[in-house]
Amino acid sequence: MKVSTLCILILIAASAANADENRPLKLEGSLIVSAFQQQVKTEVGGESGDPLLTEFQIGLMAQGTWQIADFLTGGLYLRYDQGERSAARFDSFDDDNAARTTSRVGGSYSELWIGPILQFHWRQLRVALGYGALGIRADNGRSDLPSAAGDSEASFRTSPAVAWLLALGGAIPLDDNLDLVLKLEYRVRYYDERGGDPLFDTIEHGTQSIAPLIGLAWQP
Repeated sequence: MKVSTLCILILIAASAANADENRPLKLEGSLIVSAFQQQVKTEVGGESGDPLLTEFQIGLMAQGTWQIADFLTGGLYLRYDQGERSAARFDSFDDDNAARTTSRVGGSYSELWIGPILQFHWRQLRVALGYGALGIRADNGRSDLPSAAGDSEASFRTSPAVAWLLALGGAIPLDDNLDLVLKLEYRVRYYDERGGDPLFDTIEHGTQSIAPLIGLAWQP
């Protein structure tokens, strides 16, 4: 674990240890669901065939934070995603005018992030910045990116330098202790290891994504 990450975790743990009735714990959980599809037809409303591209993802974001300063809370989060995607090239239409595709690639994936998070809050506005101290991705659609040892099945590990999330949104009070939370999250990360070894030719595999989050925040 990098020294900078360890320092952040120590500071957050210290703030939690000093929490009192004026600096309560806040728990937040959000759900992420996204789906995308592309297809080609002879006309609008025509026969459905093989899709050109499909992707479905479902995820969970959970965090616990304490107030460490005015308008600022800090704590830890856990983010887990699971999904599946595939892409293909259009080939032709069959006798029923349904599309046929070729050269399909893709597969399923899952990703786990754990790390520190800071959240700025002003009235109902929320802005959160998180770091992926631990980032692991299993992806059976990326056999083309083996490790230097030739392993194309092991999980990827995120680079310590680039594994960040930024979320912007707001909270709608439901009662004295419960808020409805709506956010839009941006994540950027690079993977530089697979199965504990660097990727082949010391390349780095970059990914960025934007996802909506809807959830609840509870303050005991």
